[in-house]
Amino acid sequence: MPQSVASVTPWAGRFGAEAAGAADAGRGDAGLELDLTAITAVIDTWCDPTAELGRSHAWVQVFENKGAAMGCSQPQPHGQVWATDDLSNEPATEDARQRLYHAQQGRSMLLDMAEREAAT
Repeated sequence: MPQSVASVTPWAGRFGAEAAGAADAGRGDAGLELDLTAITAVIDTWCDPTAELGRSHAWVQVFENKGAAMGCSQPQPHGQVWATDDLSNEPATEDARQRLYHAQQGRSMLLDMAEREAAT
């Protein structure tokens, strides 16, 4: 199976001294210390590569790599965007369930879940 991969510039060193300091200290929880402006900047950084890769690949996934804590050769936590031409079973099942939920409820399952979590 051919696989295409793209990587986003490590965000920990790119979006503020607070996140960079946490990453430099070897902590994998830097994302929890970002303010709303920094979080928005991180998400905005993901948008272009995700949209671009999504035009030509079946699956695009944005995730945080915890760096050294996960055995990665890049020691600081960083975000990555992966893209592949194959859609594995788990995301295919999640997609089908979310589409069915939307067809039945007329709403997004993930937004409904986020609203419930925010209310608790």
